[in-house]
Amino acid sequence: MRAVVTARRATAQALRNLGRTTDGLVEVRRGISTAERLGYPSLAAEGRMTLSFLLLEVGRLRAALATIDQALGSLDGLEAAKARTNRALILHRSGRHREAMDEYAAALPVIRRAKDGRSERLLRGNRAQLSAEQGDIASAVADMEWSRRYALEQGRTIDAADDLWNLAALHALAGDLPRALELFDRADAEWGDVDRPQRFTARAEVLLEAGLAADAAELASDGIRWAQAHGWMYAEAEARLWLALASLTLPSPDLVRAEQEARAAVTAFAHQGRPDWQVLAQHAELVVRIRRSGRPADLDRAVEVASLLRDRGRDAHAADLRVAAGRRALAQGDIARARTMLGPLANQSTSRQIEVRSRAWYARALLQTIGSEAGASASLVRAWRLAEEQTALRGATELRAASASHASDIVATGCGLAVRERNVLRAFAWAERGRSSSLRRPVVRAPQDPELASALARLRWSAMLDENALQDGDVDLAFRARRRRDEAEVRRLSLRARGGGRAERVATVTDIRRCAEHRALVELLQHDARYWAVRVDASGAELLPLAPVGEIGQHVDTLVFALRRLLATPPGPGRDRMRGTLDSAREQLRTLVIEPLGTAEGTALVVSPVGHLCQLPWGALDQCCGGITVAPSATTWFRAQSEP
Repeated sequence: MRAVVTARRATAQALRNLGRTTDGLVEVRRGISTAERLGYPSLAAEGRMTLSFLLLEVGRLRAALATIDQALGSLDGLEAAKARTNRALILHRSGRHREAMDEYAAALPVIRRAKDGRSERLLRGNRAQLSAEQGDIASAVADMEWSRRYALEQGRTIDAADDLWNLAALHALAGDLPRALELFDRADAEWGDVDRPQRFTARAEVLLEAGLAADAAELASDGIRWAQAHGWMYAEAEARLWLALASLTLPSPDLVRAEQEARAAVTAFAHQGRPDWQVLAQHAELVVRIRRSGRPADLDRAVEVASLLRDRGRDAHAADLRVAAGRRALAQGDIARARTMLGPLANQSTSRQIEVRSRAWYARALLQTIGSEAGASASLVRAWRLAEEQTALRGATELRAASASHASDIVATGCGLAVRERNVLRAFAWAERGRSSSLRRPVVRAPQDPELASALARLRWSAMLDENALQDGDVDLAFRARRRRDEAEVRRLSLRARGGGRAERVATVTDIRRCAEHRALVELLQHDARYWAVRVDASGAELLPLAPVGEIGQHVDTLVFALRRLLATPPGPGRDRMRGTLDSAREQLRTLVIEPLGTAEGTALVVSPVGHLCQLPWGALDQCCGGITVAPSATTWFRAQSEP
C-alpha cells in the first residue's frame, strides 16, 4: 500500500511538470486519504509536502502554509528538513522573508549531514532568490552557481536550465538587462520543449522595463494562453497585469485591450486572495478607463481607490491615479471634481517619495491653471525636474511604465500654458524638454562607476523588499526607511557623476539664434488639436499657429501613400495620376505648413517635427524653400553645429 501512496504522489509531481497542476492536486489528495485510512501518518505527511507545493503553484498561499504545518507535526529528521524547505518557500512567496531564511538555516545542516545533494540543490536555489531580494548578492550568486553545478554533474539538464533562468533574473534585478536577456535565451535553448511559466511573466517584466512594450505585450499574451492551457492561475493573473501595462505603454496605446486585461486581472487576484495585487490591477484598470472616457462614476471611483492605495502604503500609485483623474476632470470642465482629485495631492509636495513629490507639484500646477494661472509655470518646472531625477531610481514596474506618460503630460501642460500666454521662449523650452525625454534611451546596464553601480543594486533590493511587503499587505517601516536612504545615496552619487549636479543642458533660443546664420529653425508642437511652430532665426523668435492636426495629418497620409504608389507603379496613366495626387498633397502641405512660417524666399529650414509630421518625407517639400534639414530636436542640431 505504501507503494500505491508513493505512486500517487509521484504522479501528482509528474502532472505538475506537464502543466496539469489541477489533476495533480486530485492525485495527491487521493494518496493522502489512502494513507490516513490505513494508519500511515508519516506517509500522509509526505503527501502533504507535495500538496503544499502544488497549492503554492496555483496561488493558494494560505492553504499551502496550513498544509505544510500539518505535515510537520508527523515528520522528523531528513523528511522534516525537506518539509521546512517547502515551508520556507511558501513563507518567501507570502512575503515573510525573515521566517523563510530561518527555515532554510535550520534545514540545511540536516540535509548536508544526510548527503542529500538533490534536496540541498533545491534549498540553495530557493534561498538564492530570497538572498537576492534581501540585497545579499554574493550569497545569492554562490547558492545559484552551486545549484547549477550540481545539476550539471548529475546530468539534470532541465534543472540546470532552471538555475540559468534564475541567474538571468538576478542580472535583470541588478540592472544589466542585456546580460539578463542573453541568459534568458540560453535557458530557453537548454529547456527545449519543456514548459515553464516564468518564461513569460518574468521576461515580460524585463522587456517592459527595457522599454520594449510591444515585445512585452506579445510575451504576456503567450503567457496567458499557456497558463490557461495548463491551469496556472497564479501566473495567468500576473501575465494579464503585465499585458495591461504593456498595452497602455505602447507608442499607440491599445486602451481597449488594456482595460480588458486589467479587469480580468482584478477578478483573478480577488479569487486568489491576493488583495495587494488586486489593488494594483484596479489602479491600472481605472487609469485606462479614465483615459478612454472619464465618466463621472470612474472619476469618483478614483478617489476611493486612491485612498485604498494609500492605506496599503502605495502613495505613488495613489498620486498617479489622482493626476489621471484630475486631468480628465479639467479637460471636461468639471472644476469641482478636479479640485477633489488634485487638492489632497497638491499638499504632498514635501513627501519623502520622489514619485509623489513630482506628481504633487504637477497637481499644484494644474490647480493653478484654474483661473489666473499664476505660478503654474514654476510648479511645472519643479515637477519636471523631479521627474527627471526619478529616471535614475528604479521603482515598481507599474510606475516605470507610467513614468514616460507622466513626463509627457507635464510637457503637454507646459506647452499649453506657453501657447495660451503666447510666450515663445517657454514654448520652445517645453518642446525641447519633451524631446530630450523622448530621445533618452532606457538605461539597460549598470553604470561604470563601481560605487554608483553598487548603490543602485542596493536600491533595487530595498525597493523589492518594500514592494513585496506591500504585496503582503504590510507597510514595513524598516524597509521604507532603508529604501529612502538608498535613494538619497543614489542621488548623491548620480550628481557627482554628472559633475556636481549640472544636468545635460538643453539648447535655448539664444543658442539657436547665434548659429542660425541664413537658416531658420522650426520647432513644432501640438496644443488643442492644432500644430504650432516656434520659428527661430538670427533676427529673433516667433510663435506661429498652423492648421489643425487632423487636416495636416490627412495630407501627410495622402502624400506618403502617393509617394509609395508612385515608386511601385510602372510608367503610364496610373503613374501620371499618382504624380498628380502627390503634387496636390505637396501643394496643400506647402500652404498649411511652410507658408505660415513667413520665412524669406530661399531660406533654408531646420525642422524638428512632432506627432504625425514625423512621418512626413520633408524632402518632398524642399522645393518650397531653400532646402529642409530634419533634426530630432533643436538641441541635437545645435550640438552638431557647435561641436567639432
